[in-house]
Amino acid sequence: MKKQLLNLTLIMTVGIALTSCQQEAEFFEKDIYSLNKAKKDQHGLPEQSEIEVPGDSSEVVEVVEVVEVVEVVEVPEVVEEPKVVEVPEVVEEPKVVDTNDGGTSDAETPGEEINEEEDIVDTQINEEITEVPQEDLFNSASELFVQKGESESAKLDIVWVIDNSGSMSDNQTALAENFEMFINAFADKNLDYRMGITTTDVSKTTSQCLYYGDYCQQKGIDGMMVNPIDSLTSNRARDDRAGFIEDFKKYIKVGSSGSGTEVGLESMKRFASHYKSDFFREDAYTIVIIVSDEDNTSTTAVEDYILPVQELKTNKGLLKIHSVVALQTVKNDYRIQQVQGMKYIQASELTNGLVADIEENFATVLTEIGEEIVHLSESFALGDIPYQGDLEVLVDGSLVSEDSYDYFADSNTIKFQDGFIPLQGSEIVVKYNIQK
Repeated sequence: MKKQLLNLTLIMTVGIALTSCQQEAEFFEKDIYSLNKAKKDQHGLPEQSEIEVPGDSSEVVEVVEVVEVVEVVEVPEVVEEPKVVEVPEVVEEPKVVDTNDGGTSDAETPGEEINEEEDIVDTQINEEITEVPQEDLFNSASELFVQKGESESAKLDIVWVIDNSGSMSDNQTALAENFEMFINAFADKNLDYRMGITTTDVSKTTSQCLYYGDYCQQKGIDGMMVNPIDSLTSNRARDDRAGFIEDFKKYIKVGSSGSGTEVGLESMKRFASHYKSDFFREDAYTIVIIVSDEDNTSTTAVEDYILPVQELKTNKGLLKIHSVVALQTVKNDYRIQQVQGMKYIQASELTNGLVADIEENFATVLTEIGEEIVHLSESFALGDIPYQGDLEVLVDGSLVSEDSYDYFADSNTIKFQDGFIPLQGSEIVVKYNIQK
């Protein structure tokens, strides 16, 4: 009996175990079927009615093969594509540029592709700049001069523009008393000079001056010449030096009742217009000496005053403007600090002229200007500024050594040294580059 019960218990246990295994197999099969169907839907595989999940395990293997098909759909090459973007040759270029600047390159830092592109663009721009042809950066200049003989006189047209406003009486007196210091610097030189005197007063137009007759000329208004045109010349000085000096002292005292609106550069421009054929010589140096304790009050650009005078010359380098002006700092109409004679100073800088303080000793100032005039008379003035002072000088077609001449940047002139002065009539060609 016990044996029968034991066998019955064993049979029931086995049955229960078989039932459980069958249920687990069916659950597993359904789970695999659901997974397989989900992947079909995900990858757009068509429904196949003949694929039914039976109860044996071999069909389960077929379902697993479907999973393998899904694995084939994966495209690993897409993941590898970003690696192709790396271009080592291009990344190296920023390093070269950074080395020249003394810095380091960040071109290899991961995740900075945008910075790499910017570095590459900067490098390409720098390369383009270094490869710009020279003719795109510079203009070439060539100037021809002819060496004068010892008997030929250097020509000088000297214009004095004197402030005749109420505050200038003492300065005019100091100028007159020290004029001999100026004229002594070159009175004994072989120079052909003439002088004209006018004022900073342009309060009346040319048509009004015609109405007033000689008044404007006597007062030096509208750029009119105070002195007779042939009264202050080198011929007069050689014939009667004392009388020449006395006449200058008389004419230079233009008075202090002129307009308080001083426009010395405008007066210079009008003077050039009035006397361009009677006073100015195209091959002579034009020396303009402006004496004023106030700035040029016009709003016109300084270059617009200079150009009409330069146009009267064969070479614009023949114009030199020297300014004896107030150098103290004051507030302008906009309450901005600036040098009082700023526009006159700018005119001197544009023409390689001298600048002096009106408060200095006039004897020193006039001596310096006189010596500069002598220097100019023995030099060749260039029309433009050579780039970095580099130039070539040829005499009668042959290049001469740099040791045979000096270049003076302050006056933009060249002067041959003693022993190297070309013969009379020699053609001197000066070549240089002008930065655009």
